[in-house]
Amino acid sequence: MDTIYCNFIDAVPVVRYCTRKKKRLIQFSSCEVYGKTIGSFLTEDHPLRENLLRGESLELVEGGHSKRTFCYIKDAIEALLLMIENPEKANGHSFNVGNPNNEVSVKELANLMIEVYANVSGQPASNFSTVDVSSDDFYGIGYDDCDRRIPDMTLIHRQLGWIPMTSLQEILEVTLRYQHETYSEAVKHATSES
Repeated sequence: MDTIYCNFIDAVPVVRYCTRKKKRLIQFSSCEVYGKTIGSFLTEDHPLRENLLRGESLELVEGGHSKRTFCYIKDAIEALLLMIENPEKANGHSFNVGNPNNEVSVKELANLMIEVYANVSGQPASNFSTVDVSSDDFYGIGYDDCDRRIPDMTLIHRQLGWIPMTSLQEILEVTLRYQHETYSEAVKHATSES
């Protein structure tokens, strides 16, 4: 219900405004609109990110066997700019924006995050671990998700010539370095004040 409200019902006033003013609208969505639940990647309170920064075990729901693809935000912004700058090629189309070359299981992602974060933080990888948890314990009873999602990039490549360029390794190195530096500064600031 939250997905339907967010992606459709809450968007209706914006659609009406754009229609009245004869403005283009680029509507963003997630694959949740097709059905199953999806988690997001390293949100502010995401347990993988928080646990990693705190040195706690990374929790893998049902062993982390589900596979996902990851796209760097800068690549996604480039795709958006192409849509904005090329209305004759973009209008009326639904584009997938993602990076099918960055497909990994959540378990593989966790292990790669540990490897990258160990390098960034200067700590041994053996300081970090993973632990399996059930979906009922992690999300609550009734959680449902699909095992694999791969975006089809055919249309966006054909219409706009867009190809995602950033590897998962690069994404994690940039993201985790930033998170580590930010977290370290926050800890230093908090301890200096106390």
